[in-house]
Amino acid sequence: MQTMDAVVAALTLLEAEHANAHSHIHTLTLESAGSQKTVSKLKGRLYGRTDFPSLAGTVNFISKLAAVNDATTIEDLTETILTDFALTNKILKLVNSAFYSAYDGKIGTVSRAVMVLGLAQVRNAALSLMLFENVQNRPLAREIKEISVTNFLSGMIARHLAKKVGFKNKEEAYICSLFHNLGKLLATFYLPEENAQVKELMAREHLHEQLASGSALGISYEHLGIKIADEWNFPEQIIATMQRLPTFNVPKPKTAPDQLRCVVCFSNELAAILRESTFTEEMRDTVFQELIQGYKNCFSISIDEIAEILDTSLKELTAYVAALNMTLEV
Repeated sequence: MQTMDAVVAALTLLEAEHANAHSHIHTLTLESAGSQKTVSKLKGRLYGRTDFPSLAGTVNFISKLAAVNDATTIEDLTETILTDFALTNKILKLVNSAFYSAYDGKIGTVSRAVMVLGLAQVRNAALSLMLFENVQNRPLAREIKEISVTNFLSGMIARHLAKKVGFKNKEEAYICSLFHNLGKLLATFYLPEENAQVKELMAREHLHEQLASGSALGISYEHLGIKIADEWNFPEQIIATMQRLPTFNVPKPKTAPDQLRCVVCFSNELAAILRESTFTEEMRDTVFQELIQGYKNCFSISIDEIAEILDTSLKELTAYVAALNMTLEV
């Protein structure tokens, strides 16, 4: 019971933090001395190393892929992907794996993959590979892999949740969920000492990680991800959905971008709860119910529907990592 009280207390504190935030991402106050120091340190390491899983040195490439939309041609996307030979081979391997078993016939070219699967599916496959590859057998591989697995799970949850609640662009929900925790991923890899302080604060003072990261880094994981993604010229919808919502009494979305943000934030909360090893089944179910109640103004979903979405998403994740010759164990 004490653990659950701590969870609720932390979520309440997080809600209070967000209640004072401006609604638009570019009006957020991120320019404190501590945040500037952290961002500068991160950028120095980011551009000084090339061993981060396909991010350092390929920012423009990822930004191009993330910007793919209905106006993008098959030729444009194919040309972008073909500039990376290794990525091309991995995409062809993935699209011919059990993960895409619903599609009959051998897919031998990227352009054919786009024709069969669609622009968004192939773009998401490319981005997923770039974010997930090479996380094994590296310094901090266990932590980075844990974050990566949770990110992918949240993306798959978002895809199914979007369909369930009537949000039309399920692939957009997937890609936004994939990047939702970019700040945490970057901090874990590039700022290990500071990241260790975040964990220590969370354990010692029972703080939510956004509050703990804000204290230890001078800028929260959330705002760090927003700032870096903005500098990298990521699409607006990806950056907007990095901004978290209060866990309790989320207001009814008024626009499609608002609805997308609700789907992305809810999906990431679900994935985090599912991956939280300290929760018992009873505690997890309680937190699920609280999450459903918190988002009741956004959409209606039952605990049974959540269970179905989680089951399907976990099966897809297993098939996905199997296609990449990886494992879910961390």
